[in-house]
Amino acid sequence: MKFLFGGKGGVGKTTISATFALMLAKTRPTLLVSSDPAHSLADIFGQPIGSSEKKITLPAQFKGELRVLELDVQKSLERYKETTRQKLANLNINFDFDFDKYIDKLSATPGAYENALFDQFADLLLSDRDDRLVFDTAPTGETLHLIQSADLIDQWIEIIISAREGVLKLKKLYNGSADDAIIDELREMKSKFQGVAKMLRQPQTHLIFVLTPEKLAVEETRRSLETLQKSRFPVRGLIVNRILPEDVSAATPFLKHQKKYLQAIRQKWQNLILGEIPWWRDEPEGLSQLIPFAENLRRTKLGNFVK
Repeated sequence: MKFLFGGKGGVGKTTISATFALMLAKTRPTLLVSSDPAHSLADIFGQPIGSSEKKITLPAQFKGELRVLELDVQKSLERYKETTRQKLANLNINFDFDFDKYIDKLSATPGAYENALFDQFADLLLSDRDDRLVFDTAPTGETLHLIQSADLIDQWIEIIISAREGVLKLKKLYNGSADDAIIDELREMKSKFQGVAKMLRQPQTHLIFVLTPEKLAVEETRRSLETLQKSRFPVRGLIVNRILPEDVSAATPFLKHQKKYLQAIRQKWQNLILGEIPWWRDEPEGLSQLIPFAENLRRTKLGNFVK
């Protein structure tokens, strides 16, 4: 199973995704991946996390294991440049410009960052590894772009393929050959993007949004759900985070404000709510605090995924 946690910046999705991954690791091997350029997993676990999978030492009662990985954008860009360099070199084309200089400048071109990130995201999403995969994604806008890229770039590649096929028809008329390494590469890329789009729509892939009962978080979540619905990417659930306890004085303006939006969330998305998480005075940090916090998730519908 694969889980993607999204939401507005500052709603606690990193804490929720990390705690959920820890909960899954109680019984199954689990990989937690941060695709947010502003990585926070090291702060959550209280230890360095890098671009290579790191195994977290868990208490003896855990039967599974937890590995954590932070996607390194710069390394992704270098890998993207090198992969592009190799693919272009394999085409055996005589370029009339400085090929190496072009590749070196590739990371500065529009879309290079997104392509590099998507490529690494796709490799993980489409891998046949048998562990549970949990993504702590970037704030909403970047996450929506990442998800929708699967369809958008697939459509763009199809246009290029159609244009290239037109060129090949003329080529065949002149020399009788229509073999073309470029179109083969385009078809391979198209297949990868189609695979990601298909995987994101599969029942075993769970896109879950985290929000707080506040106006900005509610409105951003509403727009996100509408956008994903139009694109036919199903959202499997919502986690409402940081709910103040009832024993806080009713005269507190913030509590009244929160109750208003919590009621709105329950009315609008009752069937999507997987759980409501109470306010913690301090953000949990390190296993000694994350494990007790995980009990909050275990008591929600997210606990159904622990088997």
